[in-house]
Amino acid sequence: MRPSRRLWSHRSTLLTAYSTLANSGAIDNELLAEIGRRYDKTGPQTALRWTIHHENVVTIPMSTTPAHIAENIDVFDFRLTGPEHDRIADRSTLRTVAAARLG
Repeated sequence: MRPSRRLWSHRSTLLTAYSTLANSGAIDNELLAEIGRRYDKTGPQTALRWTIHHENVVTIPMSTTPAHIAENIDVFDFRLTGPEHDRIADRSTLRTVAAARLG
């Protein structure tokens, strides 16, 4: 677990992953697409499954069409293996898009 996620978990703080697909580059990510093909899923669906796996992370994918909403929901019928999860984690980036004011 990365130090920042360890800190959030320790303090019972939730991290919000908002607009996780477009802002993360998941739409065109070949690793996510490769792993997704094993489950007949898209790269973005693989990314959503990966984020949903994490405790203390609330995932809010943005969508503007009924088809994309349905695709976003269709991620609960498979689980990533430990090695698949690690491969994605090794290549993931954490960045702040909008920081909340604390205090």
